[in-house]
Amino acid sequence: MPAIQRSVYLGLMSGTSLDGIDIAAVDFSSGSPKILAADTLDYNDETASLLKHAIHNAQSIDTATLATLDNQLGLRYGALLNAFIAEHNINKEQIAAIGSHGHTLLHQPTTETQAGYSLQIGNPNHIAAQTSCTVVADFRRADIALGGQGAPLAPAFHGEYLADKNENRIVANIGGIANISLLNGLKVTSGFDTGPGNTLMDTYCQQHFSRAYDKSGELAAAGKQHDALCAALLSDPYFALSAPKSTGREYFNSDWLQPYLTGTSENIEHKDILASLCYVTAKSIADACLDAQKNTARLLVCGGGSHNKTLLAMLQNLVPYPVQSTSEFNVDADYLEALAFAWFAKQRMENKPANLPQVTGAKQACLLGAIYQL
Repeated sequence: MPAIQRSVYLGLMSGTSLDGIDIAAVDFSSGSPKILAADTLDYNDETASLLKHAIHNAQSIDTATLATLDNQLGLRYGALLNAFIAEHNINKEQIAAIGSHGHTLLHQPTTETQAGYSLQIGNPNHIAAQTSCTVVADFRRADIALGGQGAPLAPAFHGEYLADKNENRIVANIGGIANISLLNGLKVTSGFDTGPGNTLMDTYCQQHFSRAYDKSGELAAAGKQHDALCAALLSDPYFALSAPKSTGREYFNSDWLQPYLTGTSENIEHKDILASLCYVTAKSIADACLDAQKNTARLLVCGGGSHNKTLLAMLQNLVPYPVQSTSEFNVDADYLEALAFAWFAKQRMENKPANLPQVTGAKQACLLGAIYQL
């Protein structure tokens, strides 16, 4: 009997927005990523609570708590993957590998005086043990060891499947943090984190509107941006940094925001603050796009922010070219990161480099990810 072809890769992404765990089963054999199945699944209440606590206390969390959460999240990933595989009738013998990004607790880019680090949890050994599949994880630290930022990684995937030889494009991935990829024809020339994506808006919604996020941007649409507050927020030095650069929730969070709100003399309504946060995300993305690449034909957006109509309208007002979803170009905007980490797993299993030194600042291209086979 001939051996079963292992042609399916699974990608699992647990993003900074904490809105769920994205899983996609992908077949790359046709030359473009074909999604066989995709879902966004929930953390259980206990894991979600522990994870939120760990994120907000990442600098001071004790090692026993960290190790326990690492195991617990890995077990949760494994259970959800098994449920996903069963639900969609995927033959495990056809799975070449699972690419698991894990959940980022800390991300500190390399500086002139200190080596960088990036910590993702979700023990891949537990995932491999539960699913009986090969797992690829720990995608960022090899790039960091070579002097890179370890982020963003997605531009390599964007260049593979969203570039067009006939035009220049920019891809904006708007998750908790926003990043862009600059595509000059088929070449990825650069990419970097522009700053906050959904994270400030989500946190403010949770604190003042008792909502997990601003669905479709409805709350922000009811407010009016406060120009002085927006200007103050956009004066943060991060926005003026040159690429390569990357950031995370450990920088752009409620602690970062509060001094600006305290320092504003006027009493601003919550809906106006939310509208201002939405504008800051849009403006920081737009400014980065306009500064970084000329003769751009279109801006393609993906991630949770691609559903925020108010954010997209602001973006469209700020750039002179069409703002469109990546879904219009055959790459699902909701599952792009899960797709990307399925592809990163494929690259690693085929021993192909997957980082882009022109994006991360690493000294050289390298293999990303460690392989776990039990």
